[in-house]
Amino acid sequence: MIPPAVLLLARVEVRRRWRALVALGLLAGLVGAVVLGVLQGARRTATAYDRLRESTGYWDAQAFFGSAPDDVIDEILALPNVEA
Repeated sequence: MIPPAVLLLARVEVRRRWRALVALGLLAGLVGAVVLGVLQGARRTATAYDRLRESTGYWDAQAFFGSAPDDVIDEILALPNVEA
């Protein structure tokens, strides 16, 4: 149980400094919102490339060989990540 003298002192401090307490609460809320916004932005940035590829269906890379020698083309096609 909290002693009555402590409650009386707390009540007096709140009455005298309510503006500072409100300002401190608003500042804490603002800082919290900024931190959450930064974390959300970082999460979306980390998945941006995957979401872009999913929505566009575009290739990772595209090569135009033209008059490249057949052995160079065969080496590129033999790479493990090359599908076609």
